[in-house]
Amino acid sequence: VPSTADAYTLFNLHATYVPAGFHDMEFYGGIDNLFDSKVDTILGSSVGIYPYVGARKFF
Repeated sequence: VPSTADAYTLFNLHATYVPAGFHDMEFYGGIDNLFDSKVDTILGSSVGIYPYVGARKFF
């Protein structure tokens, strides 16, 4: 069954910080779907604004 979805644009924001002297460590955070765009349900669920933070250690 062919289906079409309405066009949409998502805006995502992402930042990364590597502390001086800690080149094996990284902190990051961001917000996906910054302006809470609604996505057609045919493409999957629309989670709304999605903030996240985290840290990475490189070995």
